[in-house]
Amino acid sequence: MWTFYSYTKAYPIIIGMFEGIGAVSILFNRTRIFGFLLLSVILGNIIIQDYLYEISALPATIYYHILVLLILTYDFEKLKKVIIGLFTIQTKDRNVILLMLLLLSLY
Repeated sequence: MWTFYSYTKAYPIIIGMFEGIGAVSILFNRTRIFGFLLLSVILGNIIIQDYLYEISALPATIYYHILVLLILTYDFEKLKKVIIGLFTIQTKDRNVILLMLLLLSLY
């Protein structure tokens, strides 16, 4: 996997920037849910790549993802409000937000 990563410097840099944004977002109460969701999507992507390409870092990646999810349980009520709010907003606004989440998850 690292062989084809070496073809471009942009991909590892972009992944690293988003991981940094997610980590910094976790530090602040107002952006904590965003940070957890961002890191969860990124770690999910890395877990899939590690599994499919049989990379030895898979256990560490799963461990970090579990840690992120465990820390997220402390903000479970806040996460529940965000999810409920997502599905109770106007249809037009909800479609835009769902499209943005879909595009983020495809990343």
